[in-house]
Amino acid sequence: MTGDSAPTPSAPATRAPPVRYARNRAGRTLAWAANGTGPPVLRIGAPMINVAEQWTFPSERPLIDALSARHRLVHFDASGFGLSEPSPEPFQIDTLIDDILTVADAAGIDRFAFLSESGASLAAVRLAARHPDRITKMALVGGYVDGRARRGPATSPDPIRGLIEEGWTTGGGGLALAYQLSYFPEGPMDMLKAMVEREQTTASEAQMLRLRDVVNTDSIADILPRVQCPTLIVQGRSNAVHPLSEAQKLAAGIPKAELVVLDTANHVPLPGNAVWADYLDILLDFLAP
Repeated sequence: MTGDSAPTPSAPATRAPPVRYARNRAGRTLAWAANGTGPPVLRIGAPMINVAEQWTFPSERPLIDALSARHRLVHFDASGFGLSEPSPEPFQIDTLIDDILTVADAAGIDRFAFLSESGASLAAVRLAARHPDRITKMALVGGYVDGRARRGPATSPDPIRGLIEEGWTTGGGGLALAYQLSYFPEGPMDMLKAMVEREQTTASEAQMLRLRDVVNTDSIADILPRVQCPTLIVQGRSNAVHPLSEAQKLAAGIPKAELVVLDTANHVPLPGNAVWADYLDILLDFLAP
């Protein structure tokens, strides 16, 4: 990045960006898109709405407009999800890291800021540690250090996994909606209903279960001290899926990381939440060059 001041915000785009494709090391195509101009930001994480539909989606468009008014925002569908080529291989964190670098190279961004949400923090921290030359700064929203199965003594069966297993194939069904409510208990409800209907078409039940098993058993505790870039951690105070203690572990382990706690039970703030405006201000201030 160059320059000492943030670029002048531009008006929101009126046309959806084209979906582009790149090929990862395994030879499979990845769908990606870019919005806006300015210092690059690459985003990974929830919700899993394909890149062609994110731009029009009520839970996504306000964030896309806010970021792309000041940045070139790059986002993509990971291998086997959304518009990317189906993959016979099960989900792996290292494959996601390769996908991220593939898309960054295709977009022509050598160095970029990173916006990661939820379990994507597991890939984001690894990437920042392995490739400090690529990451200028990193925002982790709803992130965590240890997956559910790694948190203290033996835990009960994962209720969220059960909701996926029982309800994912029922279009717009109550169990799939309950899965979303566990992450976003404050809603807005109309967004959650639309979100789950789209996610059910973006990822299969088998993909979701494999993803859940990987993130439940993973840990990045030993990697945190190797992160060199400025890091912002944002967490909801009453987040029940990944509690505040996990964000505190992130902040304690990453050198000079900043933790911001928002008064919400939502895993990631959504438009319509009371903390939404504050969240946008915090995020844009941090990502500004």
